[in-house]
Amino acid sequence: MCNLEQSIRTKEGCAVPAYPYVPSPEKVIALLKKIEGMGIPQKFTNKTLKSLGFTSSNDQRLLGVIKFIGLVDQSGGPAPLWSEYRRGPKTALAKAVRAAYSDLFQHFPNANERDAEALRTYFAASSSLGSVAVGQMVSTFKALCQLGDFSTSDGFEDNEIEPAVRVKEIPAARQAAINYSGAGELTVNINIQLQLPADATADTYDRFFEAMRKHLLAPA
Repeated sequence: MCNLEQSIRTKEGCAVPAYPYVPSPEKVIALLKKIEGMGIPQKFTNKTLKSLGFTSSNDQRLLGVIKFIGLVDQSGGPAPLWSEYRRGPKTALAKAVRAAYSDLFQHFPNANERDAEALRTYFAASSSLGSVAVGQMVSTFKALCQLGDFSTSDGFEDNEIEPAVRVKEIPAARQAAINYSGAGELTVNINIQLQLPADATADTYDRFFEAMRKHLLAPA
């Protein structure tokens, strides 16, 4: 029997919890490594897992993990991410993890770098499962992050300020006070107001001031 508060119910019965977890996270890494060298299957099922050497009853949870990150759809059919992953596994996996754990990355923009205790606190608040399962959620997430290259998939574009640093778009932030000095020179004072997350790091500030130098202070 499955607990409806702990699982997402499907036509087949009980699916994986909102955040997947496996008892042996190292098997997540092993499976993804095998997928890198695979062709594109018509379906990826528990039978496929067994053919790859994942024969334990607990290994069936691995299928829930690759469904969760979007490598296959709920029926086991390969999603577009499958081909993308085979072309560039590190970048594609980081992109998939950010999308699948979007709420976590909204809470912690650098979730892939967070320590186990911070992640445990977050997952525990998002689940009614016990401490063992929550610990496995953390280790499963960390296993996925271990194979991803998050430096090129954080959504930070060359012409944008990092999402964690945003100019507060209110009229006062856009007003410019124009004053004339006695020498007839024009002075423009621009008031910029920022909203920074409570866990902002020194790197966050560095990125902001770098963007300011590029877009506001650079000579015309």
